[in-house]
Amino acid sequence: MSDVIHRIEKFPQELSSAIKGLDSENRRAILLSLYFTPKMAFSDILEETKLGDSLLSSHLRVLQDSFLVVQFYEHELGREEYSFYELTKFGRRIITSLLGTYYQIEEDAPIELTPEIEPLAALPGRPVRSGEKGRNDPGH
Repeated sequence: MSDVIHRIEKFPQELSSAIKGLDSENRRAILLSLYFTPKMAFSDILEETKLGDSLLSSHLRVLQDSFLVVQFYEHELGREEYSFYELTKFGRRIITSLLGTYYQIEEDAPIELTPEIEPLAALPGRPVRSGEKGRNDPGH
């Protein structure tokens, strides 16, 4: 067995699943909603993302299967049970890591994206793509 195949087989299944969970603009919108509002009801996510009921349900299932989101219930005396969603610890760490890699931050989240936080494109020494201006571009 080649070294590459051996290394691929050792790639953690949770990371493979997380990559699948991140591979959709709609799911990324859900993840960011949960990142900035740690506990949300289905209806809150629905309102924020503007997805349809069945589409949101489908994406939430993928995110749960990807170990990024968990569904839980809170019971209050005299009220029906309410279903909520939140990022798993793993999900929060993945999103924090990705945002922290792109933006110059070191916090453990949630990250407040402000104009003072510069994207990776502004980092010195980063190659600048055609049509893009960065700190290492004299026209910047």
